[in-house]
Amino acid sequence: MLLRFTNLVATPAPSARFEVTISSLNVGLGEWVGIVGPSGCGKSTLLRTVLGFSKPVSGLIEKSPIFEKVGTIGYVSQANTLFPWLKVARNVCWSARRLSRLQVDEDLVTLLAALGLRDAAQKYPFELSGGMLRRVMLGRALLYSPRLLILDEPLTGLDIFTRNSMIEVLREQRSRTGVSCLAVFHELIDAVRVFDKIYYFRADGTFSPEPFLPDLATGAAQIDYTTKSNQLLELMRTGRKE
Repeated sequence: MLLRFTNLVATPAPSARFEVTISSLNVGLGEWVGIVGPSGCGKSTLLRTVLGFSKPVSGLIEKSPIFEKVGTIGYVSQANTLFPWLKVARNVCWSARRLSRLQVDEDLVTLLAALGLRDAAQKYPFELSGGMLRRVMLGRALLYSPRLLILDEPLTGLDIFTRNSMIEVLREQRSRTGVSCLAVFHELIDAVRVFDKIYYFRADGTFSPEPFLPDLATGAAQIDYTTKSNQLLELMRTGRKE
């Protein structure tokens, strides 16, 4: 088990009246866990608590001993965190400064090709589309070969074509690296297409006690994503499947 949450209560700020409550949540090795919910329900608060940016009000977050090593968590935030004065290749390498130059060069070539960024390596961020910027941020998180990837709404603001492309990138990186992932989403159908199990927040910060399972093992071509996302919408609204 990489992460285990038990009776966790978190808040976006010490003075905030809003609280996020999670009775139980586990992220296993190689598992991709998605969390969906409306704006302001506490999804990003949960991620910030996991990352140590804020402390929980109460409860417990148990982490595997592997997280004691630097670089075992890769984080991609909602905001564009790229350095505008650095080209793509140097932006991706920035988080891997403790690695040897030879290792970085070898890994960088492979990673840029896998992300479809080989031809953009010498471009600046202002020359890239929104989807390419997200790929660069993902590349920065992956170059260190993390054991856990944390994504804060990685597809928000992207058009449908770019979203589909990013979903394929996420699938490819999961297959290529074996990394585990904890991510939050707005769009149910996007989460259903990528993740093994999905939890959901309601607007009041309450959390689903049991995950929704999209059954991805049946193969992408056999899954009716619209039906799956509608089932999850019904769960979020009433707690019952359609």
